[in-house]
Amino acid sequence: RLPTRRTRRFMWVCLAETIRLVSNSRTSTVKLHVYSPDVLAARKPDALRVFREVAEGNCRHVKQHWRRHADMRALDTRNDAKVTLLQGSVNSRWTAPKLADALMTSPPYGDNTTTIPYGQHSYLPLQFIDPDDIPGGFDPGLIATTHEIDHRSLGGSLVAAEKSRDELMSRSPALAAYMPNLVGRPPLEKKVLAFVRDYDSGLKAAYSNLRPGGYSFLTLGERRVGGHVMPLVQVTRELLESHGQVYVDTVNRRLRRKRMAVRNSEGSTMASESVLVMQSKPATMELMPWTRYA
Repeated sequence: RLPTRRTRRFMWVCLAETIRLVSNSRTSTVKLHVYSPDVLAARKPDALRVFREVAEGNCRHVKQHWRRHADMRALDTRNDAKVTLLQGSVNSRWTAPKLADALMTSPPYGDNTTTIPYGQHSYLPLQFIDPDDIPGGFDPGLIATTHEIDHRSLGGSLVAAEKSRDELMSRSPALAAYMPNLVGRPPLEKKVLAFVRDYDSGLKAAYSNLRPGGYSFLTLGERRVGGHVMPLVQVTRELLESHGQVYVDTVNRRLRRKRMAVRNSEGSTMASESVLVMQSKPATMELMPWTRYA
C-alpha cells in the first residue's frame, strides 16, 4: 500500500486504464461486451506490462502539465488562482464562497443507457479501487449491478416520467412540438420525458450559483430518438429562459473527429455541436454587451 493518498489516486487512474485494456470486455465500446470465444482464446494480455506502460505515459503527461503550469506562472506572476473541486449529484445545491461569474459545461444529450453507458464503463475499475481513496466517499450500492450507476444517472429512472409531461411541455414549445413524433411508442416517450425532467432539475441546481449578469456556455449535441432529431439546444434554451436566463447567442461548429458508436438503437453519430450562450438576468442593470468572436 502506497503511503500517500495523492500517489495512490494517481496509480488508481493508471489501474483503471489498464483494466480497460486487458479485461475480457471489448475496447471498441464503452459497454460491457465480452469478446467472442475465439478472440478470448487468442488473447494473451500482459497486465503488468500494460500497467507499467500506462503509468509511465501518465507520468510524462503530469510532468508536461506542471511544466506548462510553471511557464504560465512565469508569464503572469499576478495569477494566483486557486481551484476547488466539489463532488456531488448534479441535482444537489452545492455551496461556494461566492456566486460564479461564468458557468461552462457540456451536459449529457441523453440518458446513459441509450447513449454512452458511463456506468458500465466504470463498473470493472470500481471493483478494485479502494473506496477510502475516492473523494467524498463511495456508495457500494452503485456497483451492486452493472447497470446501477446508469440507472441513477439523468433519465435513468422512468418512474413517474409521464407526470412531468404537461409541466415540461408548457415551458418548452420545442419539446411540445417534438413529442408527437413518439406517439404510440410509450417506452421512447418515457425515456425522453424522464431525461428532460432530470436534466431540467440539474440545470436549475447549477444556475442557482450563477451571479446576476453572469454568462453561461453550454456545449450541446443533438441525437436522433425514434428516427427524429431531439432539439436539445432549443429545449435547453427554453428551459433556461423559464428559470430567468436570457438568450444571447448560439455558436455552431462541425466536429472533425468524435469517438462514438456509429449507430445504436436510438442514436447516431453527431457531426456538429452547438455552444449555447445565456446570461443570468441582472436585478438592477442592463444586460452586459456581448461580442461574438469567430
